[in-house]
Amino acid sequence: MTYPDSLTPREMEVVSKVMQQLPEKIIASEMHITLNTVKSFMRSIHSKTGTHSYAEMIAYGYSIGFSFDGSYRPKGRAA
Repeated sequence: MTYPDSLTPREMEVVSKVMQQLPEKIIASEMHITLNTVKSFMRSIHSKTGTHSYAEMIAYGYSIGFSFDGSYRPKGRAA
């Protein structure tokens, strides 16, 4: 599967967690990675998507097909 803006599967997972408005510490715990790794993913996502804040990342996630529960359905696909 190809993701928008060349995001990796793990970056998409981070966006999913952000859509659920989870703090970075909880994201790290749920993904079994360090907080520094989450921050690295966040920097990469911001760079690839042109977002600059958590709120902008939520708006971005919604625009590409995430819902606020973190589920993903790419925009433009039939139900």
